[in-house]
Amino acid sequence: MTDESTIRLEFDPEAEDMPAVAVVSAVATATETAVDDFDHVLDDELDAKALNSLFDPGFDRTHRDLSALSTRFTFCDCRITVSGEGWVRVESG
Repeated sequence: MTDESTIRLEFDPEAEDMPAVAVVSAVATATETAVDDFDHVLDDELDAKALNSLFDPGFDRTHRDLSALSTRFTFCDCRITVSGEGWVRVESG
């Protein structure tokens, strides 16, 4: 693994289990680690269902615009940014 790595992965916010799946996939890529080899699961850091619901454009039945929404957190020693525009950025190192 390099000293510093930034991965940006796009996702479809209307797909089931997104963006949580995108976060895990991007962290695996950024850290060059198989998902099964992670020290802990995403739910150890935050509620993955809540993360998915936050970025679900129709969760409150209004089909709202998510383009200005983003959140940041850490997972597996990586800095994660999830954007309502449909991307996840992972900074490791």
